[in-house]
Amino acid sequence: METAPAVLAVGAMLCLGLSDFLNKRAMSVGVRRTQFLVVQSVFFTLTTLVLLPLVGGFEWSYELWYAVACGAITFISYVFVLKALETGEASVAVPIYRMSFGITVILAVAFLGEEITPRKVLGFALIIVALLALTAINGRSKAEETYHSSEGLPLGKGGMLRTSAALAAAFAVVAMVTIGIKGFLYKVGVSEGAPPTTFALVQSLTFLPIAVTYALYYDRNLKMERKTWSTAPWNGVLTAMASLLLLAALIEGDASVAVPISQLCFVVTAVLAVIVFRERLTPLRVAGIVSAVIAVLVLSSTISIT
Repeated sequence: METAPAVLAVGAMLCLGLSDFLNKRAMSVGVRRTQFLVVQSVFFTLTTLVLLPLVGGFEWSYELWYAVACGAITFISYVFVLKALETGEASVAVPIYRMSFGITVILAVAFLGEEITPRKVLGFALIIVALLALTAINGRSKAEETYHSSEGLPLGKGGMLRTSAALAAAFAVVAMVTIGIKGFLYKVGVSEGAPPTTFALVQSLTFLPIAVTYALYYDRNLKMERKTWSTAPWNGVLTAMASLLLLAALIEGDASVAVPISQLCFVVTAVLAVIVFRERLTPLRVAGIVSAVIAVLVLSSTISIT
């Protein structure tokens, strides 16, 4: 992969890492999911409209219906990842969520006839190790011992903590599976002729009305609290920039390299969560993050393993 596409993919990785961190920050200060999703999607759309001419104009194609499906699936994924961040810690939820590329590869093998290689088998084995390590709760914790969240708020006794962590992991897994399906549909749509430069815009235009309907159903209005504006707009800008940077990387570079590089963003989020929220960086959690990183590198490598 040439230097320029790799740099663009790294830029997407940094934007996504900061975006996921803002997701956690928003949930930690009590921003309502409904409000966050509406404001985030508005600024995603606006940023896409501003930056779209830089990477290509609007082109209509029948295959853009895949983008409509991706917009709906992305909304579902976002709801579940925010629920995971409300319930658990970012350094666990985000790595699980960002390993969604594994789901995309599985679907590509099953439905597009892509070859199963020893490299892919090794990569998925490492993903399983990472999932087990990142979702593990210390079984020796005393049931009556009181624990606190990364923000210093009491969570309750050890049994309650284990239940909360398991629920957060379950939410993150749902988000991982749905966004992995979205990645598969993206690949199918582009391969069948959907113009990539228009894909992000159509996806965001699908996401926005769903987010508004969701907010109206639960809140009965679209009144936004002040704290929503401190994180959601920046999140929308960052996710839009990440999408367009990744798109620019895919124009000149290989998808099998650019996409996994962008998904390394969970390392950025985990490091920020440890520094800012003082989340515990246990040896098991380090092992999980390292396994996830190695899995990305193995699956993106062009070197054959025999």
